[in-house]
Amino acid sequence: MAIVKGVFTSISGKLGNTIYCKSGSNQVIKSGFVPHNPKSQSQVSDRSLFATINTQFKILNDDIIQPFWKPFMRKNKKAWSSFISSNKKSMVDVFDVRKAIITKGSLEGVQIYNVEFNEISKTLDIYWNTNTIQNGNPDDDISFVIFDHVYQHLIAYDLKCAIRSDNHYLFTSIDDFSGNNLTIFAFASIDSASGLKIVQVSSSTSFDIDPYLLVMSFIDNASDTSSIQLKDVDGNACKVDFGDGKLQDISTISETESLIVPSFIKIYSLNGLSYFKSSNNNFSFSLSDLPSSLTYFYCTGSNTINGSLSDLPSSLTYFYCTGSNTINGSLSDLPSVLTYFLCTGSNTISGSLSDLPSVLSSFLCYGSNTISGSLSDLSSVLTYFLCTGSNTISGSLSALPSFLLTFRCSGSNTISGSLSDLPLSLTTFRCSGSNTISGYSLGHVFSNNFQYILSLPSSGSGLDSSEVDNLLIDLSQVPTWSGSKIVNIAGNNAARTSASDSAVAILVSKGVSVTTN
Repeated sequence: MAIVKGVFTSISGKLGNTIYCKSGSNQVIKSGFVPHNPKSQSQVSDRSLFATINTQFKILNDDIIQPFWKPFMRKNKKAWSSFISSNKKSMVDVFDVRKAIITKGSLEGVQIYNVEFNEISKTLDIYWNTNTIQNGNPDDDISFVIFDHVYQHLIAYDLKCAIRSDNHYLFTSIDDFSGNNLTIFAFASIDSASGLKIVQVSSSTSFDIDPYLLVMSFIDNASDTSSIQLKDVDGNACKVDFGDGKLQDISTISETESLIVPSFIKIYSLNGLSYFKSSNNNFSFSLSDLPSSLTYFYCTGSNTINGSLSDLPSSLTYFYCTGSNTINGSLSDLPSVLTYFLCTGSNTISGSLSDLPSVLSSFLCYGSNTISGSLSDLSSVLTYFLCTGSNTISGSLSALPSFLLTFRCSGSNTISGSLSDLPLSLTTFRCSGSNTISGYSLGHVFSNNFQYILSLPSSGSGLDSSEVDNLLIDLSQVPTWSGSKIVNIAGNNAARTSASDSAVAILVSKGVSVTTN
């Protein structure tokens, strides 16, 4: 920098890299500084952070920053500039409302220890510690600022709305709250005797309802308490709000019962819900509400679940759902890793058996389904097959998987073959429809603990009298019957003869109900 004397003593501005300006009564010349890289990553980040803080917090300027910062500024120091500077230092490079500094001061802070949100009334109850160990007083004013730290925006604030001795404060009409993602700031203050300005303020303290995030929310129509078991993808317990705003810890150790008759259920987890099990409840939701991380779903009771099979999480391996459900979709939409599928209700599922996952071991589907395909398309690992509705399944009994335990199929089916072709592992066989099952050869060995056989073929098909007798004789050789203990081979099958009298007597002695022509 140099002082200029002579005729050029009142010029100002910039020429090239030279700057002309006045310093007191002197004309000054100095070199301008040109940064090597005016758009470096650090400078870009700093400008972006500055712009975001300005944008996100300017709504607080009149009501919070000016009254709660300005009284404590040194001469010529701007409250807004000080606020921006403090928050830039706190957040460093990336904007994060959880690191916000709403107020700074020497008064004792406010420590929040619990927050309860009521989904029905849309209220938020904040609880804090009233004990003081420094310079706090019971009549200190308490203020709150609430942010959504997922979407990084302001939800609400209320200033000097309580005093320290109150212990809690109820926010009403928190409509923007849509999950367990709040950061709540609290601070204390004291007014001057005239009440015209703040004379003391505390540093703001924060409370995060975190790291648990909302992963599932649905209606519970139960008239009594509900129970549930949960875990996240790492096996950790989850938290559940049954409608009273209180979070219960819930794991898979045992089904945890709600503390109240629930109105809705909100599930929170650390890192994604993996396991969901609930018995004898009355839930209402769509399959699209299931978290993408879910692998196990078991839900029994009077549920009214709807949606399409295409909405099932791709990671799902187990699906068990009972109730008055109205699920639709095609078998081709089932997750490829699914090993167990059971769904009751008025479902309208379609598709071909060839679309079933190759690893599926159990398929039980009730409702007005319209499933087609051949028995030869069934997975070789299938052990349970139950399908009701207006199905049009075809194929021969000889194509059934060798390890099948249960086969039940209704509808306009055209299944064929001989009952002698049934898998040796089978314990339940129920087949109706337009099937043409005919024939039986003596000597088939049925599984121990056999439970049920019903074969009602269409007109013009079925067993003759000798085949009926032979079937009853072989069934009487089963050591132990279990379950329903039913034999029904009436319908279009021929009548039995006296050749099976002894066999029927043995079956009846074992508790088996026998129905023939």
